[in-house]
Amino acid sequence: MFRGGIWSFLGVCTLLTLAAGPAHAGVPSGSCGTANVESVSGCTVNGAVFADLNRDGQQGADEQGIAGWTVFGDFNGNAQPDPGEPSALTGPGGGYALAVPAAFVTSPFDIYLRLQQGWECVAPASCSYHEQPFLIERSGHTVPVLDRLGRDFAASPIPSPPPPLPPPPPPPPPAAAPSRPASGVGARRSTGRASFRTPRGCPARRVRLVVRGRGVANVSFYLGKRKLITIIRPDSRGRFKRTIKTSKLKAGVHRVRARVTFTWASATASKMLTARIQRCATRATPKFTG
Repeated sequence: MFRGGIWSFLGVCTLLTLAAGPAHAGVPSGSCGTANVESVSGCTVNGAVFADLNRDGQQGADEQGIAGWTVFGDFNGNAQPDPGEPSALTGPGGGYALAVPAAFVTSPFDIYLRLQQGWECVAPASCSYHEQPFLIERSGHTVPVLDRLGRDFAASPIPSPPPPLPPPPPPPPPAAAPSRPASGVGARRSTGRASFRTPRGCPARRVRLVVRGRGVANVSFYLGKRKLITIIRPDSRGRFKRTIKTSKLKAGVHRVRARVTFTWASATASKMLTARIQRCATRATPKFTG
C-alpha cells in the first residue's frame, strides 16, 4: 500500500520514499524491506517463544508461551547480543516484536533466542534463524524483501539424567553346617561305633583289614602315611575291608590305620583306628647236598 509517498507492507515495515504510483504487486504477504539504500526506516520481525513439553516442535493447546526471555539480532556473527544490536523481551503470551534497524534490512543476519539455565532449544535446534533478504524488481527499483513472520522458538527443560542403578544385593551368606549338639536338652545321642581288626601272627601271603560297625558312612585305609583306598559301601556282611599282599612288604611290623566317617544321623564324630600287621622273615632252605 502506498501512503503519503511511503511504501508500507501490511503496515509493519516502512520503506524508501518514492514517487506516487501503483502498489508493488508481487511482494510476499507478511514481508518488509526497502526499495534501495536511501531513506530507510527499518522493519519489525514477529514471533513467539513457548514451552514445548512434548518436544515435537509444535505449540500444542496445553503448551504455554514463555514471558521475559530475550530474542536478539546478531549482525556480526558472534552469537552474542552486542551494543547496537536489537533485542526484545517476550510478553505474557510468549510473543515478541524485534525491531530491525534500517541499516541491516538489506544484509544477512541471525535472530537468536537467549536460553535460560536448565532449558534447551527443540526447534530450531540451533536456537537461531538465519535471515537472508531477497530482491524484487518493481517499477524500476530493486526492493530487498524480508519475511517478518513465523520466527517461533520451541524450548523444553533439559531432561534430568536417570538416577543411578542401586548396588546389587550382597550375596547370601554360606549355608551353615547342621549343628550337632553335644549335650544338654535336645542333644542327639551318639549311636555310631566301629572296630578295626587285623590277623595275628605272620600271614604268608595276604592280610585282610576289616572294619565293622554301626552308622558307618565310609572307611579310608592307610599303610603307614600312605592312603590306600576309601571304601564307601560295605559288603553283604556289613564289612568295610581291604586286602594287602604281604609279599610286597618288608619284613617287620607295619602300622595300618582306618579313618571311619559316620553318618550325620548317628551324631558321631569321625575316628582314626590303628592296628599293626607283621611280615616275618623267611628262613633260607638249606640246599640238598646228597
